[in-house]
Amino acid sequence: MAMEKLTSNLIGYKTSRDYKRLVELMKKQSIICIVDFSSVNGKTSRNIAQTLFVQYEKHNDYTIGIRGLSYVWAVEEQAFIAACARFNIEFIEPNVN
Repeated sequence: MAMEKLTSNLIGYKTSRDYKRLVELMKKQSIICIVDFSSVNGKTSRNIAQTLFVQYEKHNDYTIGIRGLSYVWAVEEQAFIAACARFNIEFIEPNVN
């Protein structure tokens, strides 16, 4: 059966690109993010991922990923913020801080 319509755009959500705010939030809870990635055909697609923050004795891990796939990973806050900008990360501001 031929596909007549595919609706997969992630649009219409109130999102933010305030990456300093994202770092602040992710230190308290996991945050839902929208991530750009290149698909097999070379087109840019969007996916849903979440943050993961791990504090170690000597460094921190800042990650945005899903199911074992990391889109963004850094051990320094400034490197994480730069990577978020490079990958056009948007996040959904939680209702509860």
